[in-house]
Amino acid sequence: MGIAGKGPENALTPGLLPAVAQVLGPDAQVAGVGFLVAESILVTCAHVVHAAGSGPGGTVQLVFPRVDGALRTEGLVLDEPWRAPEDEDVAIVRLSGSSAGLKALALGSAAGCRGHQVRSFGFPAQAPAGGTSASVWPAICCQPPRAGVLIFS
Repeated sequence: MGIAGKGPENALTPGLLPAVAQVLGPDAQVAGVGFLVAESILVTCAHVVHAAGSGPGGTVQLVFPRVDGALRTEGLVLDEPWRAPEDEDVAIVRLSGSSAGLKALALGSAAGCRGHQVRSFGFPAQAPAGGTSASVWPAICCQPPRAGVLIFS
């Protein structure tokens, strides 16, 4: 069930890391994390989009650091699904570039996951450049029967 490599990601579900993006701020520093959930569709938090200097109808720069060549692309922050940070804190971003080499994570419900181990991912300031496990809102259910499913609770 693990993936090849060294470090804490050894126990992750295969294919997880290529779906994890860095959302960059205007200074090209990492503002937060996003997850590819469908072809050319990324989910992140509205507060991350704000930290990147953008908002609904604006654009953000994205890097997929675990994809060969560290794929860089731009994304449009969609107006309709936007939920402000003080509300549900959700932003949906449509990638404007190619999503070749990327594999989306499955979306699912958090129902039935109470008591299961979960692992979340991000790019906190103290982490190595490639990111690390961190406490962020989206989580991956790591125990069967829902292993590898992006859940929102």
